Amino acid sequence: MSPPVAPPGWSRWLVPPAALSVHLSIGQAYAWSVFKPPLESALGLSGTQSALPFQLGIVML
Repeated sequence: MSPPVAPPGWSRWLVPPAALSVHLSIGQAYAWSVFKPPLESALGLSGTQSALPFQLGIVML
């Protein structure tokens, strides 16, 4: 069995930026727990009201 070969024109340098963008987008779900309490107190939001941006972020993931 021969090893897989990338098609002509494929650049392996596209993989690190793609992986970084995936990790950053997944990390936003974890970062929300850090930003949620200050946003709620600064804007006077309830837990239910502040959940909408998180829910939209998860849907867009």
